Amino acid sequence: MSQKRPFMSYVWGVLAGYFPGVLLGFLGSLAADKWFQYAAARFAPCPCVNVAQIQAIAAGIQAYESEHGRRPPTLEALVAGKYCDQSDCFDERKGRLPEIDQATGRFASNPHVIYFPAVRKNDPPELVVLCTLLKKAEADPYLVVRNDGRLSELTARELVPALQRTYTYLGQAIYYPAATAGAGSQ
Repeated sequence: MSQKRPFMSYVWGVLAGYFPGVLLGFLGSLAADKWFQYAAARFAPCPCVNVAQIQAIAAGIQAYESEHGRRPPTLEALVAGKYCDQSDCFDERKGRLPEIDQATGRFASNPHVIYFPAVRKNDPPELVVLCTLLKKAEADPYLVVRNDGRLSELTARELVPALQRTYTYLGQAIYYPAATAGAGSQ
């Protein structure tokens, strides 16, 4: 009365459950790997300078200007003259700093700040002299040093018009120098 079940039906049952489980596990690991790659790229910190670094660069610009009577032509000139440290121009988390190329006198990679050497001391005070390229988090502000030495924290909506005013003024000063002569003394 006891009937034996065939052994092969158990084997096929186990295998039928095992192979889809292995396949789903493999596909799940691929999806998780792709998600981790996306998350690492999306949430990786951006290279940017902090407030202390941009203030050190601004102080170096002022020291250079007081000693030489003009603003430095490049950030590399500030570093070469020991007015600021090379690490002030780059993200502190970067680790190894790029060297200055002896042939060109430029950094091997671009600094993490934008410097406008064409802005003169007698130009309007709201012009941008120095600003950060990127920010660490979406909610963080861009750091901007104005022509009068003020450090401002601007959102992207505020930064774009400030940079446009600077570019427009510099374009007028370069192409129409008579139109802007004395404009900074108003």
